[in-house]
Amino acid sequence: MQAEAIKSEGLQPYSRHIADLQDVPPELAELPIWCAWRLVPKPGKKPDKVPVSPATGGSAWRKDKATFCTTAEQAIHYAESRRDLHGVGFILYDDADHGIIGGDIDHCIDTETGELSEPARRIIEQADTYTEVSPGLNGFRFIARGTFGGYTGNSQADGVELYEGGRFLTFTGNHWEGSPFAIENRDLTELGRQYFDRKESPENGLERPPEGDRMSLQQMALLLACIPNQGQGQGYDEFQKIAAAISYETGESQDGFTLFNNWCKQSDKYNAEKARTTYFSFTHDGEKVTTGKTLYFLAMDELRKLEAEKDFSDLDAANDDPFDLKAASVAELLVTDPPERRWLVNDRLPLGVVGLLAAAGGTGKSMATLQLAVSVATGLDWLEMPMGEPGAVLMFSGEDDREEIHRRLKAVVEMYADTIDPFDDAAFQPYRDKIAERLYVFDCVGKDNRLTAKMNGELHRTAFVRRVIEVAEQVPECKLIVLDPLARFDGGDPNDNADSTRLIECAEEIRKATGATVLLPHHVSKASMKDNASGQEAVRGGSGLVDGSRWVGLLSTMRADAAEKEYGIEPEEAAKLVRFTTPKANYSAPWEGVWLRRIAGGALVPTIVEKAESKTDKKAEERYQAFLVIARDLIKKKLEKGEYLTPRKMRDYAGREGVFGIGEQSLRSCVTRALENGELFQREDGTLRLF
Repeated sequence: MQAEAIKSEGLQPYSRHIADLQDVPPELAELPIWCAWRLVPKPGKKPDKVPVSPATGGSAWRKDKATFCTTAEQAIHYAESRRDLHGVGFILYDDADHGIIGGDIDHCIDTETGELSEPARRIIEQADTYTEVSPGLNGFRFIARGTFGGYTGNSQADGVELYEGGRFLTFTGNHWEGSPFAIENRDLTELGRQYFDRKESPENGLERPPEGDRMSLQQMALLLACIPNQGQGQGYDEFQKIAAAISYETGESQDGFTLFNNWCKQSDKYNAEKARTTYFSFTHDGEKVTTGKTLYFLAMDELRKLEAEKDFSDLDAANDDPFDLKAASVAELLVTDPPERRWLVNDRLPLGVVGLLAAAGGTGKSMATLQLAVSVATGLDWLEMPMGEPGAVLMFSGEDDREEIHRRLKAVVEMYADTIDPFDDAAFQPYRDKIAERLYVFDCVGKDNRLTAKMNGELHRTAFVRRVIEVAEQVPECKLIVLDPLARFDGGDPNDNADSTRLIECAEEIRKATGATVLLPHHVSKASMKDNASGQEAVRGGSGLVDGSRWVGLLSTMRADAAEKEYGIEPEEAAKLVRFTTPKANYSAPWEGVWLRRIAGGALVPTIVEKAESKTDKKAEERYQAFLVIARDLIKKKLEKGEYLTPRKMRDYAGREGVFGIGEQSLRSCVTRALENGELFQREDGTLRLF
């Protein structure tokens, strides 16, 4: 393919393009290393290409080595069947024995003239193997069977990247004319050495220590900054190696110890005496000396882990490329029926959204959440609301340990069992089996569970997001993921709208990758606790939380001062009552909410709470009852005299001086009510009777 061919075929950079099987060299097509991929845009940067398994639909290619890949033919068929996929590719696992290697040459094609840069021409000639145009249409990828002699990496300055394993490679099938249509056997060690003579890793800002020269404190500080030591810290071996390396490079100086000691202080296991003793214990006179290279390699290992964790975000969307006009066209939407909305709780809580469940501490949000988890696992009603799609549930508990979850789960299961058959425990056994099969609770108390973390003043996603996605991918039909409470998973400023938005984006990444509803139990502001009528503004923190969530549930305890006045309920009884509403439900009809009662064990069950009569209503009722007594007596006495009363004649007895002691309008209302209630009767001639 040349520049003219690119133009004639109407190809656009990173657009959907799936290679034909006939465009794949046979020796590559037969290898079981193939998968599909989707594009993940990164504004202002080169987009990510996320591998997708034709076998599982997941993206955890490092984890699922045994099942992730298929043949080229199967991968092509799978990619063609899904409109959200952009192409096919293959994976080079580190321990594979096929010997496939690859290289990229970026920004080397003038798409207007088709001319190649001179360095690119030399590399293609030197590689002398299958070469194709990359998805961005301005670079090449060549594929061979052989080696670079370990001289691999990414030279941004030269626009050259070489790799022997541990990578996912896209395959376009846009063969570059002039290169062989075959995967040739090549020893490309010399090519690798031209660009990576020190075998350094790319894009990290770290320089490998030069041979024979001691490192400066600044160089070591930069390396240490890449080696985390928070929480339980590094292992004993790493602790020893780091101490020995700094001690050697600084000649056991006090400045070196200060650097090492400050790094040690990050760990919860920090022991000042142990740090000092270890640092000054090395003689550095053996055959093998631990030098600054050790710091370099430890830092590189940590950076590789970070890159591996953030390489791919499984953003499961039908249109991952907002700049692809063809994919963005609404033409197809105009002639097809939209898919029906899927519900976790029918007509109340949609499936596949990010939601907040807010309440004051001690209100019962964790219990309500656990009840929801049991309902999702079993398909039984949640708070008397029918479920939509049952399935598996993952709960990450950052506040309540496993023992507390155990106690609450017992109370919830007993409550649900009573709804099935309070006299036969065996009747609930099928549901108990579903709970055991589908409900997973992770005890995250005391751990670093942050979805986001601030580094150098900027908020970044953490590896925890990927870990949640990966564990969800192991569970069939995962429908609900709970991060309880949200504050334990927030690494930003809760009152900063930008930080709150980044946090919601992390939850959105999880729900898009898994298809599950992500529920975030959260606290309300102190001011809202004084107002039972508070809506979504009651949610604590920046407005970015509520704005970004598609659903907000609110639990509020009945206030003691309103209990007796508005409902005629004693304060002690009011403390057991909780109001559940959904002040924000983007996809549901308005709903007045439901009252819940806290029963033994803390479980919540729906109940009916009626407002007490107001003083005005009470006075009107008393007036009506008094009217009935007088009216019946008056009608009876008139009948005994052979006289008859009509509604109109009754008015003669109105007024303060009349026997009823009420005004004419009030009297007329009482007569009308008595006739409607069947407490007085009117004959055809208009006269009033008692029966």
